[in-house]
Amino acid sequence: MPSCRLVVLDLAFNRIQCKGAKTLAYALIHGCNHLKVLQVSYNELKDPGLCALADALSPGKNSMLRCLYAWGNEFGERASKEFGNLIHSGRLLRDFTDVEPYEVDCRIYVAER
Repeated sequence: MPSCRLVVLDLAFNRIQCKGAKTLAYALIHGCNHLKVLQVSYNELKDPGLCALADALSPGKNSMLRCLYAWGNEFGERASKEFGNLIHSGRLLRDFTDVEPYEVDCRIYVAER
């Protein structure tokens, strides 16, 4: 995808599942570097797919994506922690996502923002 010029990609309610999210994460790292907004809400994603997307936003991988909407998926402990780290580090701004991390008894969860 070296010539990918997409700026906004709305895949909400498409059931891409974890396999699709992992493929999308690969594209975000390897060429789709103009994308600024990604909507993957309600896609039957679980920790493996959500963590792949979070990893694609880690330092040195994709610096352009600023808005990531992922509510309506099944956030487990790992994905909640990864998204919490992205938000707390400032990599993903609270105003540009629909999830909010919170902690209960030393465990991270996310809620709809």
